[in-house]
Amino acid sequence: MGCISWSLAATTAAMVSNVIGQGKHEKVQPLILKIISISLTASIIICVFLNLFPQTLLSVFGQDESFNQHAIPVIRVVTFAMVLMSFGTVWLNAVTGTGNSRITF
Repeated sequence: MGCISWSLAATTAAMVSNVIGQGKHEKVQPLILKIISISLTASIIICVFLNLFPQTLLSVFGQDESFNQHAIPVIRVVTFAMVLMSFGTVWLNAVTGTGNSRITF
């Protein structure tokens, strides 16, 4: 999920900068919301899959059942963090893409 979020975030920075450079300031917010919705949709789909079928992911590691039972709560926390990251990285790069150093800092 990190690769998806980071690639969408980098795209956001470039596209926000481009739209502002074209002088179309009114299109910045809809653009950001559209990219955030794509990022959130992808992360929620992955999150739902991982939470419904955690044994599928954990079977890759070839550990015993005790490992799997202890890892499931960790998967729940990490998938929730993935959803937050999918929003946060896009939003951060949207602000960075504006080129306004005072806001960015």
